[in-house]
Amino acid sequence: MATQQLPVREKEEAPKAIVSDTKPVDDEPLDPAKYIEAHILPRLDKDVVDYYLNEIVKKASTRPVSIEYIRSHPEEFRNLIAVDTGDGSFPRITDYTLTSEKDGAEFPVRVYHPDPEEHGPGPYPVHLNFHGGGFVLGDLHTEAQLCLNMREAGVVVVDVNYRHCPETLWGKCFEDAWAALTWVRASGSLLNILPDSVSIGGISAGGHITIVLHLRAREEGVPLRLVMPTVPPAGGCLFFKYYTDSKHASFHEFNRSPILPWARIKYFSDVALDSVPNDIAGVIEGDSTEVIRQKRKDALYKVWPQEWLVPLDASRAQLTGLAPAYIRTGEMDNLRDEGEAYGYAVVAAGSQVTLKRYPGGVHTFMYLAFNKQKRVYDIDSVVALRQAHGFAALAPAEVEKRVDRVWAAVKAKQAKEKEEREAKKKAAGVAGKEGDNAYA
Repeated sequence: MATQQLPVREKEEAPKAIVSDTKPVDDEPLDPAKYIEAHILPRLDKDVVDYYLNEIVKKASTRPVSIEYIRSHPEEFRNLIAVDTGDGSFPRITDYTLTSEKDGAEFPVRVYHPDPEEHGPGPYPVHLNFHGGGFVLGDLHTEAQLCLNMREAGVVVVDVNYRHCPETLWGKCFEDAWAALTWVRASGSLLNILPDSVSIGGISAGGHITIVLHLRAREEGVPLRLVMPTVPPAGGCLFFKYYTDSKHASFHEFNRSPILPWARIKYFSDVALDSVPNDIAGVIEGDSTEVIRQKRKDALYKVWPQEWLVPLDASRAQLTGLAPAYIRTGEMDNLRDEGEAYGYAVVAAGSQVTLKRYPGGVHTFMYLAFNKQKRVYDIDSVVALRQAHGFAALAPAEVEKRVDRVWAAVKAKQAKEKEEREAKKKAAGVAGKEGDNAYA
């Protein structure tokens, strides 16, 4: 697939900062109705409401937070399921460094192998995972718990830490993802995998990446057993000027959702557009903010295929003959309708899609360790992967046992990590706190 290449900008502009609302007094009782809109509040699970008030509203920073600070202090911005699996505390995990397909840039992947005592010696099917984070945030900690969980299906899981904005041009993530898929298919012996039994998936921004690979794999004749985009932004919201630009009802209904409101999407949009160099965008001195934004958007549309920017713009021909898809959405997510619309479009073009909408699910429900739908999501992942890769179905109790033991191990590791962080803070005389962990 031919795409025009942009040179890397030598010096990035300072990205826009995340600025929170006014922070309440720590001991001030919080009225949910003050912070959550009336048409949303009654439909949210109480545990989600409590989490939002106590972990996001109360702990929100009142100062601007720069990209540089986030990059230097990633531990302050981890989600609730994030865990370090690269320190030897979990078995059968190996890191590799890959090279992107066009510009030769390097990026890391982490490979999770299943237990041979339970799943045999292999070779195993393989699943590639692309994490969420608005194309700006995330790393190999972000969805490590999900990767540990998915390998319980008896598959090798490859977690891909593609490059992010604003340091890298938006869209390079798709080239990184394709390079990872190509590497996996060429690494049967190295990884002890079956190159003809490959599936892919991702959450939010990772879901968008997954859809792009879904389309490209059909175009280039790469077979996939299953494609699993979750809560994907398929309607081009990164390039909206206002939330009213969306034609999907859920985007309007939940534009002020407590998790991933329009303001958050707009932040990710600004950072993504900041990744476009001024000289390539044709920005000149005196251009207004809106003109600069439009020029950068236009530059991206010249570099990448239309359907990569807005998957719902794919033609019927591009949607014909696609690999089977399992698309998951959240009832209370503003991206719900566009993710489902992509599924309907694929079905209309004659391909197979399974859709599941999680009741009460906010955008990052699968990251909320306390939420009942999170456990259901983990169970569904194991079941779907086993079915896609031709394994016999497990008894529901066995799947639940595997999911629960993964989560028990992750919680134990998280507790140890927290103790270590607190010890470091105490030694340094710093009374820090965890940051915003609802970013995807």
